[in-house]
Amino acid sequence: MRLPPEAQGLRWLTQAGQDLEAARILAASGHCNLACFHAQQGAEKAAKASTIIAAVQEHLPRQAVRRQEL
Repeated sequence: MRLPPEAQGLRWLTQAGQDLEAARILAASGHCNLACFHAQQGAEKAAKASTIIAAVQEHLPRQAVRRQEL
């Protein structure tokens, strides 16, 4: 079952926060290459979340929100 756009945006934002926390832990333990990877993943997920959430808040047509799921 597919989540509604609001829930999808929050899910992506939660995952972004988890990736950034992993990046902090990895950087502190000297694993800089992995920290960079997780930081980049977190940034991408945060961007996706903000796009979906902004679309919902602006009441864009549902089809426009679906395009952001790709």
